[in-house]
Amino acid sequence: MNQSTPRIARRLAGAVVVPGILSGMLAFSAPAAVAAPAGSQEGICSGIVNQLSYRGSVQEDLLKAAARKNAALIAQLEAERAALTAQADALNATIAATEQEIADLDAQNAQTDVQIGSNQTELAGLEASRAATEQSISETQTRLASLQASWQDTRDRLTPLEEQLAAAQAENARLQAEEADVEARLAERQAQLGTATAELEGLKADADAAAGAVGVKTTQIADARAQLETLVQAAEQAAADAASAGAAVEAAAAELLRLEGIEGMAQDALDAQLAAVQQAQDTLGTLTAASDAAALAVAGTTAEIAAAEAELATLQKEQQSAVATVEAKTAELARAQTELAALQLQAQQAADALAANQDALDELAQEQSALELQLAAKQAEIETVEAQLQQAQTDLAALQERRTWLESEIARLTAVKDNNKNGERDARLALIASYRAELAGVTTQITDKTTLINGLSGDLAVLQNEVQALNAALLAKQQESSALQQQAAPLQASLTAANTAVATKEAEIAALQAQLAAAEASLQATTGAVEAQEGVLATLNAELPGLQATAAAAADAVLQQEEVVRGLEAALPGLTENLAAAEQEVALQQGVLDDLRAKKAAADQLLADANAAVAAATAQLATLESELPGLQSALDAATQAVAAKQGEIDGLNADIDGLTAVLEALNPQIDAKEAEILSLQDRVAPLQALLTSLEGEISATEAQLKDLQAQLTSLDKQVTDAQSTLRTLESQRRQNKDAIAAQKTTVANLQNQIGEVQTKIAVLDSTITNGGCAV
Repeated sequence: MNQSTPRIARRLAGAVVVPGILSGMLAFSAPAAVAAPAGSQEGICSGIVNQLSYRGSVQEDLLKAAARKNAALIAQLEAERAALTAQADALNATIAATEQEIADLDAQNAQTDVQIGSNQTELAGLEASRAATEQSISETQTRLASLQASWQDTRDRLTPLEEQLAAAQAENARLQAEEADVEARLAERQAQLGTATAELEGLKADADAAAGAVGVKTTQIADARAQLETLVQAAEQAAADAASAGAAVEAAAAELLRLEGIEGMAQDALDAQLAAVQQAQDTLGTLTAASDAAALAVAGTTAEIAAAEAELATLQKEQQSAVATVEAKTAELARAQTELAALQLQAQQAADALAANQDALDELAQEQSALELQLAAKQAEIETVEAQLQQAQTDLAALQERRTWLESEIARLTAVKDNNKNGERDARLALIASYRAELAGVTTQITDKTTLINGLSGDLAVLQNEVQALNAALLAKQQESSALQQQAAPLQASLTAANTAVATKEAEIAALQAQLAAAEASLQATTGAVEAQEGVLATLNAELPGLQATAAAAADAVLQQEEVVRGLEAALPGLTENLAAAEQEVALQQGVLDDLRAKKAAADQLLADANAAVAAATAQLATLESELPGLQSALDAATQAVAAKQGEIDGLNADIDGLTAVLEALNPQIDAKEAEILSLQDRVAPLQALLTSLEGEISATEAQLKDLQAQLTSLDKQVTDAQSTLRTLESQRRQNKDAIAAQKTTVANLQNQIGEVQTKIAVLDSTITNGGCAV
């Protein structure tokens, strides 16, 4: 008894300790608990079994105590199993969700692979298009260079011909201008000749009229002199008749005196007084006629002076007009010469602008060639960098795939649980260490390769930017060259127009110089006419004072004779009274005397009429003779005008002959120059047509090159975008692969945890099935 009591106590203590040990084993190391030998632990179940095996029976209280302890242990184990089942369900749900994420990532990878394939196909197409475009650009540049060389060759052939044509056209223009000038001068001389001829006819008509007037006036003077002589003879006859009648009257008076004495004396005195009165009256008539003739002479001279002054005023107006014409032509000539200087300056400026345009075109051609060489060099550098970048990306993809594989292998090997049986764990650890060392090297290579790719991408971007800048610069130069080429034609047209304007202005100046010479000649002729008319007027003015003095003297003589007549007439009344007193005495004798007196009166009347007729004829003759110098002066002036006009016509005919000779000499020169121009035009026209065709082809080729360069730039951008998209997709695919590997590792870990939980649950189930015993 003393020895069994302590053993039972130890067994009871062991039964109490077993559930705690089992709990710890289930919580921390279930597989170890499973692997532990059943007989290595002591517990209630094993104690009861051992007691039963040793003794063949079990104590009842011990069995009850064991039942109570095992019931509590079973409840605890069931609670642990429920917790483990819930953990297993959660792990299964997590595994299902993770597997769904893996499936989603696989689907994304498949879609990404499809996109990568499509992107690679598109990228290959874009690179092929870019290569084809680059080839097209190269071919277009070659064709453009060939066209430009052909254009330059055509231009070189055309330029001397155009220069010869321009020189020939300029010479032809000069000859035609000279011809036009000569024709204008010839037409002007012919017009002047027509005008002068018409004026000569008018002057001849005036001279004929003046000669006719002089002839008529001379005839009238001759007629007047003949009539005067007739009248003088008649007057003399009348005087003789009057004298005879006077003698008869005197005889009758003497007889009467003898008969009547005093009455006779009175009669004689009266007769004598009457005779004196009659004589005085006759003298008065003569003096009056002379005064009238002198007055008429003064009036005629005054009229001639007025006419001469009017003609002088007309000539002075013509002279002023000629002066104004000379001044106007001089001003026009000065203005035209100023305008010619301005036009010559414009022509020089136009020539300078055209030369500057050509120099700028040559400089642009050199700059374009330099830019094209730089562009070709940059394209070669881009191709080299793109090849290096593509190789680096290929190497990077291989390194990334190797890293992914190494990481997945390291994760897989790290997750393996073994007991180093046959050295497997050591080998696995050594393999993991080897893989990690390789992973570190691969990671370094990836970093270096990524750095290289970034550097190459940066270099490529810089080169592409430089290519774009060169293309932009080349395009700008081409546009500038096109703009300059478009400016060349207007500049050439401006130069031609300026040269034409200079030639036109020079012809205008030559015409103005000819007109100025004609105007100066007209001024000289007008000035001569004015001076001649001034001489005529001076002569008339010199004659006028003498005529006026003669008229004044004649008027004074008339006044004095009128005083004599009035004195004689004043004595008649006394004599008449004496006679009246004597008449009564000599009535008979008076009748005879009256008869005789009547006869004498008739004779006296005839004498008076004859004297009056003589006086009138004398006055008329004086008037006609006074008019004759004016008519003669007019005839002389008309004759001089005819001679001057004839000299002018002779000069114009000489000028016309000279100009006609010049014109005849110019016509063959113009015909020859026009034939030369036609020949040059026939040679220039095909070259100009070829040049225009080449310029059109060059413009079209430049436009095509511009389009191809724009397409290349667009393709470069599309290739860059496609490469960026490809890198993004590959990066996404790698990320998805990494995520899938990580998720697969997570699933493996979860599955390991589920295995551990299921093992624990199996241990608990077996323990619960055994009534709380582990075995």
